[in-house]
Amino acid sequence: MAEDVALAVKRAQDATKEERVDLVGFSMGAMVSRFYIQRGGGKQTVRKFVSLSGPHEGTVFGALGWTHGARQMRRGSSLIKQLAADTDPYGDVEVYAARTPFDLMIMPSTSSIIPKAKENRSFNVPMHKMMVSDPRVVSWVVRALAS
Repeated sequence: MAEDVALAVKRAQDATKEERVDLVGFSMGAMVSRFYIQRGGGKQTVRKFVSLSGPHEGTVFGALGWTHGARQMRRGSSLIKQLAADTDPYGDVEVYAARTPFDLMIMPSTSSIIPKAKENRSFNVPMHKMMVSDPRVVSWVVRALAS
């Protein structure tokens, strides 16, 4: 999936003629985006990264999944350990993360906190999927990208 992110970043670079672009990821997409930044060359191509309800420290629901991606989102998975062990995980990419304490997909919801992020923010949004449409979250994302 990180290859898909790399292709999307390349398309954005070509369309904007910018060397570095901003990246916003939701849920598993946030994890894939983080992987791209840390392991796929994203430190050189991403200016800002915003994570919305990403399972950065895993989720208990990862234990129920049978796909490779779901297994990687298990708490304590080798992928999560590898990403956490990076001493310079983001380079000069500005990282922001948002979560909701009411998230029933990312459990515990504190798993959406990203260590070393410029800002970790909690919003009282009632459901996981509403993180992408809640006006408070959208405004915060816009401000983070504009700052």
